[in-house]
Amino acid sequence: MPLNYTYGMSILNTHLISGSSVVLNNHSLIERDFWEILNNRKVTNFGGVPFMYETLIKLKFQKKIPRSLKYITQAGGKLQRSTFEAIVDISNKIGLRFYSMYGQTEATSRMSVLDYKLANKKIMSIGKPLVGGKFLIQSKNGKLINEPNKAGELIYIGKNVSLGYCKSKSDLSKGNKNNNKLYTGDLAYKDKDNFYYISGRKKRVAKIFGIRIGLDEVEAMLKNWGIECAAISDDKKIYIFMKKSKDQKTVNKISKNLGLHKSALKLVKLKNFPRN
Repeated sequence: MPLNYTYGMSILNTHLISGSSVVLNNHSLIERDFWEILNNRKVTNFGGVPFMYETLIKLKFQKKIPRSLKYITQAGGKLQRSTFEAIVDISNKIGLRFYSMYGQTEATSRMSVLDYKLANKKIMSIGKPLVGGKFLIQSKNGKLINEPNKAGELIYIGKNVSLGYCKSKSDLSKGNKNNNKLYTGDLAYKDKDNFYYISGRKKRVAKIFGIRIGLDEVEAMLKNWGIECAAISDDKKIYIFMKKSKDQKTVNKISKNLGLHKSALKLVKLKNFPRN
């Protein structure tokens, strides 16, 4: 990961502050040289984002991992359930510790972690806040939600929250605008054991025919069907971009599962998804 990306910078800084060495390279994880460097340098861990782990599974990375590797970490977005389960299964079989984490740029990249020992019991959980941090869940009307399995906006409190945003040099004198509190914009809930789960994005919710539809949930549903896709909405239709050719059977299946009339769906085929 590039060092101008907060998760990449966080990995660098946490390793340096703990006295660890860091191996830098320009090779992609799909290149043989990447794995040779891991092996020759006796690398003990590496971190990745969801797309990297999807690629690793396709590469059957368990056959490439050097004996020195002790653990792997994931942040930078929500894993598909199938990918999460596959990584946990592979890690358990080869004795690798898999730490799934959650964070945002405004809180120095990482805010919570799921203990690898509980990864197979708390599938898809972002775990619990890191030491010194705290999560709250807030309803639409601003009230705190304390009961389990009820979603609301996730709020993080900690000293690692940024001071705020600067749009000009005069903003530098404003002081701590965030006051150690970050409104994440993510919808989340906690279970009875106080493990947290992300259920969607506050701004990624469409309202069509009076029905609220989570676009992240639409994408997750199709990806579980083996369809790579991306969904957006203008609150009139849901536009689903996919690599597969659209057919009436797919449209009917989506319509039925979402409880939406087919007229509210627009399927578009793309050759490739733009990624950056």
